[in-house]
Amino acid sequence: TLTNELKRYGIPVQGTDRLVLNQYLAVQDMIAFGRWLTLPEDDYALACILRSPICGLSEQDLFNLAYMRKDTLWAALQAKSADAHIAPIVTMLDHYLSKVDFIDPHQLFYQLLIKDKKMRQMSARLGSEAVGILHEFLEQALLYQSKQPASMQGFIQFMEQNHIEIKRNTAL
Repeated sequence: TLTNELKRYGIPVQGTDRLVLNQYLAVQDMIAFGRWLTLPEDDYALACILRSPICGLSEQDLFNLAYMRKDTLWAALQAKSADAHIAPIVTMLDHYLSKVDFIDPHQLFYQLLIKDKKMRQMSARLGSEAVGILHEFLEQALLYQSKQPASMQGFIQFMEQNHIEIKRNTAL
């Protein structure tokens, strides 16, 4: 963003005081991850995840997986799990698929972002502001769970349907 570029050059800049959480790519990646966990046949959500910092595949890697496949993207990815750079991705995705029905959304996303260090990857690729945005995303998961039964499908629907605006400190 323009604000990030100005900060990178040491130019003082006034930041936006309000932001819409769902407009940030890091949050969109988390929503795609949750959407895919609830429906592994969702090829679009998986493609978003594979291209995101969560998995880090290149455009060419994704094309090679997706083009001319006869089944779902998930099946194509699993079929390539012998490839050295695909195997860890399949292992990680399998791990979270096995957990989605047994732990709440906050725990799952916390494990992904903090314990599995995906927040570092998100920050490295999307900029340092992704860290604060993702922490707010985790806070929204807790807030949702305090008012609703904790389900991934419910949380993702909540995130997609609500215009969640947060206020932040503007001194940059």
